[in-house]
Amino acid sequence: MSQPVATEDLPSLLGGFVQQLAHRGRLWVALSGGMDSTVLLHALCEARRQMPMACELAAVHVNHGLSAAAPAMAESASCLARSLDVALWRLRVHPARRNETAAREARYAALQALLQPGDLLLTAHHRDDQAETFLLQALRGHGVAGCAAMPAVAPLGRGYLGRPLLEVPRSALLAHARHHGLQWIEDPGNRSLDVPRNVLRHGVLPVLDAMVPDAHASLSRAAAQAAQAAALLAELAREDLARALRGPATLDWHALGDLQRLRRRNALQHWLRAGGLRLAMPALDELIRQIEQAGPDRQPLLHSQGLVVRLYRGMLHLLPDQQQNAALEHGVLAWPDPQQPLSLPAGGGQLVLRRDGAGGGVHAALFQHSWTVRLRRGGERLRLPGRRHHHAVKDLLQQHAVPPWQRRLMPLVYVDDELAAVPGLAVGARFWNRESRWMVHWASGAAAGHGVRESHG
Repeated sequence: MSQPVATEDLPSLLGGFVQQLAHRGRLWVALSGGMDSTVLLHALCEARRQMPMACELAAVHVNHGLSAAAPAMAESASCLARSLDVALWRLRVHPARRNETAAREARYAALQALLQPGDLLLTAHHRDDQAETFLLQALRGHGVAGCAAMPAVAPLGRGYLGRPLLEVPRSALLAHARHHGLQWIEDPGNRSLDVPRNVLRHGVLPVLDAMVPDAHASLSRAAAQAAQAAALLAELAREDLARALRGPATLDWHALGDLQRLRRRNALQHWLRAGGLRLAMPALDELIRQIEQAGPDRQPLLHSQGLVVRLYRGMLHLLPDQQQNAALEHGVLAWPDPQQPLSLPAGGGQLVLRRDGAGGGVHAALFQHSWTVRLRRGGERLRLPGRRHHHAVKDLLQQHAVPPWQRRLMPLVYVDDELAAVPGLAVGARFWNRESRWMVHWASGAAAGHGVRESHG
């Protein structure tokens, strides 16, 4: 059983939390106008009277415009801030969709933009919220990383996000509010059973509390234990991925082949998450099954969340789902100054000329000639330095293991309307100079979201 939190303990708890972080910027409180955040700001002001805090205190209210109670909640926030002599900032956001997830994303985006370096934003998430989040994530199959729920401190933009009340039950906040006669507005959206979190809050957790003494505390502890396990798994994944990464967006699956299955799955999960793709366990297991049963050049394996996972010659590639360069597909793009990077249209990446060739490169005398860029149309041929015969560009790309989806997007560089270079791979004999070190590289649009992979060779 957890010990109850006395009303007078809240200010000292908050003061200790803020002092321990020793941040140097402004201290913000996310103030919705509801009970939880009302208590947070009030107790924090009590803490400032009890102990010195050098930081400036301000509150911020975010209006999503989704609730009929939004005007009343905004007014409640304003009244509280005035009564406590705290500056209040009002932000208006427009969620992409009218649901809880979109509202949360819009809210955090606005708050993130508000923070300056060193600022600390406090939210009123409490132990009951932590228990609900743990259950939601577990039911969605998100594994220990998801079940770790909410951390007490996390980076947010240029500042930090703090949740000082995660070990405090909502009942303690309610007791504080009643003891001090605080006023607040209940958001009617918190009662809607169309929201999964509300179903847990009003329908499931009361039953669990009746079955298990202090069920909220037990679930909150489980979330903390999951966080510890997640940290250990992340450290193990970093060790395993160190030998398997072949670029920010490329993973050598065979390099993980001697690992035990669960450990291999852990490494894959962390690699995907680092690239922005979060999969529930069933989806992750299905992806592994496809990888293990796929032919040598099977691709794509998975489309999800705006990303695609492809497999080619044992290499997994995590790429943006839309890769095309329609603006170049049937045309020619001028490269007026080859010594300046050229951005290709329609997310086609960037061409850059760098002095890093080994054993020769593009002749510098050609910089004043006419340079253009085209996509492959098929049938292109190039005579390499020291060779008598021309080679098909198609064969060159295959020899260097350029994945099929990148071959059709490969920009070819022409000088005076003659094929001169295949970026990162070759320079034509007529345009090559033994003493030069200038080489053309292509940072593809696929690599742009995961760092820059500037060569296919």
